[in-house]
Amino acid sequence: MNSGEELIKAFLIFEKKSGRPYIHRIYPGFNADPFLLIGFLNAMIKFAKEAMLGKKAIKLIDMQDLRFAFMESNKIIFTAVSSNLNSPLDLEFKIKTIESLFLETFSKEELSDATLSIEHYNPFTPIVDEIIQGEVKYVKDNKVENLKSQLDEYKEKNDNILGLAIISFTGIVIVNSLQPKHYDLISKLINNLFSTQISGIRRFNLELTKLHVYIELISIDSYLLYVTDKQYLKCIEDENFSNFKNKISKILKQG
Repeated sequence: MNSGEELIKAFLIFEKKSGRPYIHRIYPGFNADPFLLIGFLNAMIKFAKEAMLGKKAIKLIDMQDLRFAFMESNKIIFTAVSSNLNSPLDLEFKIKTIESLFLETFSKEELSDATLSIEHYNPFTPIVDEIIQGEVKYVKDNKVENLKSQLDEYKEKNDNILGLAIISFTGIVIVNSLQPKHYDLISKLINNLFSTQISGIRRFNLELTKLHVYIELISIDSYLLYVTDKQYLKCIEDENFSNFKNKISKILKQG
């Protein structure tokens, strides 16, 4: 997690025209009413007119010790409030990642429906928190136990699978059934892959001398990773593996 002066203090998603909020996260240590803050931000955006936003460009405004980072997409404003010491590149990556996931999660019909309350979008807040704070908060202990049991059982029944893991979309290992000799290798691979700050990864395959490592997005915020010494296509085309992925995906989507 970031700390001290570089901590992002708030993250807000709201409709540009009306100011209607979808998500507002105000983090500890930053005293601000979210609705007043949205009103202030919307007024600032309208005052600056179109020169400040548009075409998914990140715009920064520094006011005293605060930095406001904005992006407009589909007439929706994505805003991070942080210290003015926070890296613009870090803010840009986090805002664009949240923007991409948010628009994949909710349809245009949902986002344009003014009758939906802000509670409708609450399931997305843990995703925002993980991207902003760098911690996995949305996986409950009983769900982790269930996932671990499923990974162990599938690995036990399939000789061609040497190890499995569930990884969050920020590269944090949620649960794994990896052999100790593979764990360090996989950890380094994940760290290197996700440190590139490339958003939108859906599949990734790495062929080593003796191993294949395959990563696939199986829910909006999680990847399934497996290690095999066989040709990986034989595994992912297997009907049993497809059923296994669906089972894992359902567990991840459970409340």
